[in-house]
Amino acid sequence: MEIAKHNREVEFSIVILCYNEEEALPVSIPPLLEACEALDTTYELVLVNNGSWDTTPDLIDGFARQGYPIRRVDVPVNRGFGWGAICGLGEAKGEYIGYMCADGQILPNDVIRTYEAIRNTEAGTMAKVRRVTRDDGKLRRTMSWFYNTLFSMMYGTITPDVNGTPKVFHCEDLEALRPTSMDGFIETELMVKAKTLGLKIIEVPVAFQKRQGGKSAVQALRTSFEFLMNLLRFRQRKDFQDWCRELNSPGGRRNG
Repeated sequence: MEIAKHNREVEFSIVILCYNEEEALPVSIPPLLEACEALDTTYELVLVNNGSWDTTPDLIDGFARQGYPIRRVDVPVNRGFGWGAICGLGEAKGEYIGYMCADGQILPNDVIRTYEAIRNTEAGTMAKVRRVTRDDGKLRRTMSWFYNTLFSMMYGTITPDVNGTPKVFHCEDLEALRPTSMDGFIETELMVKAKTLGLKIIEVPVAFQKRQGGKSAVQALRTSFEFLMNLLRFRQRKDFQDWCRELNSPGGRRNG
């Protein structure tokens, strides 16, 4: 699925991935809405119901009925974090488009700081958070260190926090990046492609909070194995090779 051309009806779109988040949404969404309402710009929240079987879709509809600029995107079957993100990003209508999880681990003011870091920059720039302190447990910190160390060894140091979100892009840059990874490897894919495109990366240091409710769907051993296999295979993936050829073709972004 490609990122669609956008009407740019609002300035800032936030795509929020929701998978069985009935405990987190009542805590994480209201303060984010309050922070966005204080902005001197137009915005929208695109909440992706990523195959949830709890009351997540009802909660999303409840926020929308309160008059906030919220849209619900349904993914009937959860096929992975990446696919949910792609479906949500394809529906976003902003000039600047970001995505993140619904778990409330990034404070609303830090979401706004990330948007403000890219606002009024030229295309060819992206902004993302860099988690400088973490309160999500020793196992997750160890996994993150492993991911980032291995990533830097294979692709060079692009960022010390590959998986830090929100990541916010200019609409036209996101269209050029065209992510395809169905799982959490979408984070790595986007960073590799950003480097290949020569995007300037602005990092906003943040404190990573405890999850605001519910449980993470991440399975440590399975996720670590999948990440390793994806990292080893990514350069040989046909979709990535096709993307690179198009990038370098006559009329492509590098030669257009």
